[in-house]
Amino acid sequence: LFVAEVPDHEVAVSPVLLDLDPGLEEDLGSHELVYLLPVVGILIALLSQNTSKYVAFHLRQALKLLVCDSLVLLALVFLFWTIIVPIAGVICLGITAVLRIIAFFQICGGKAKEVPIISHFSFLK
Repeated sequence: LFVAEVPDHEVAVSPVLLDLDPGLEEDLGSHELVYLLPVVGILIALLSQNTSKYVAFHLRQALKLLVCDSLVLLALVFLFWTIIVPIAGVICLGITAVLRIIAFFQICGGKAKEVPIISHFSFLK
């Protein structure tokens, strides 16, 4: 945790949980879009040329969620004729939607925690 010095000799603790930039005020504006509008938000974050570690962290998390969604959708398209795969795919898409909502509230709160289930996947580290 980051500890900032306050003039009144009080200690303020930043909500950032990883070793990222503590100045988040400029990052919280349009970067919530990476979770609300996955493809468009990721493109906007990439084109904004922001070199913040905080934005890069959430961009990687959004990319992980987008790749998981894409893989599940691919499996649904190719195996739609079975019964179990579409049911499991819809459940997986529901889980990633909940994870996307959790990540959205984390970015709104200024936190940099990894998404619970997706963090165990080793791609895009």
